[in-house]
Amino acid sequence: MRRSHRPSDPVARSAASRRRWRRRGRRGQVAAVATILGLLLVVTMIANYLSTQLPAQMRLNDANHALEVENQLVRLASTLHAAAEGDVVGGVFTQPVSLGSLGAPPFAAPDGASIAAGDSGTQFSESYTVANGTHTISQTTTTLIGASFVVHLRNIYTPPADIAFDQGGVVYAQSNGLPLMLDPPGVNYTGTSLEVWIPQFEGSVGSEVGVGTAELSVRLVSVQALTLPAHHYTLASGSSVVLTVTTPYAAAWLDYFNSVATLDGKATCAPATAAVCVGPFSFNGPLGTVTLTIPATTSLLFTIDVATYSVALG
Repeated sequence: MRRSHRPSDPVARSAASRRRWRRRGRRGQVAAVATILGLLLVVTMIANYLSTQLPAQMRLNDANHALEVENQLVRLASTLHAAAEGDVVGGVFTQPVSLGSLGAPPFAAPDGASIAAGDSGTQFSESYTVANGTHTISQTTTTLIGASFVVHLRNIYTPPADIAFDQGGVVYAQSNGLPLMLDPPGVNYTGTSLEVWIPQFEGSVGSEVGVGTAELSVRLVSVQALTLPAHHYTLASGSSVVLTVTTPYAAAWLDYFNSVATLDGKATCAPATAAVCVGPFSFNGPLGTVTLTIPATTSLLFTIDVATYSVALG
């Protein structure tokens, strides 16, 4: 028969009970401390993710989104230029434009964007003088409807920016920075030949805002082509071919022209000391006018394609 080891003395039994209570209390304290430390570890990990990893990931997402839109607009510019050169009148071309970056659910939604027509007043014009022998000299000046639309990146984790199709060029502009010409306009001058592609849009581009994908549909309506010398006409010796661009991204145009060896020193910008000409860029700022003056000779081969497109957002 097993004997009970419980103390018979009431005092001893009370002391043993207190010891068991203290052991249970210590175990409860250890569990509570472990729970608190676990919660602190989780909170610290979440705080580190929200303050460091999430912003870094979203900055990368915004940068990738900007690069994607740049590539889309450069591809569109190349397509429209090739269509004009190939005289593909009636051809319809589509180009998706991504309006949203990737998000990081559940903590960060995608950063959105908007697409809309360029600033009112943007335009591209050209002027030149032709001669027919020694008898007829005529001045021709053409002012064209501006071909411009802007994708405005409404970034939260990186600075907001504009990526614009601007008179045939593609420009990147960030507030308080110098706008950059990502893809050059259709102006090519070698010294013996000058080729100019001038796009113009019929009607309004429209607008769209969000994080989805906008679909641009573009149709080549007409191409007016001119090549000189032709039919006894040449550029008048001693005259100039003058190209004028009015744009909010004048600093990008001026910087681009000055970066091309054959065009360096042939461009001016007005107002000369204004930020629109020298930077920094500001959203909804004024327009600047960049004038490119190229000396003409009777032997200069001058080719110009004025291409009209209808553009709509689908």
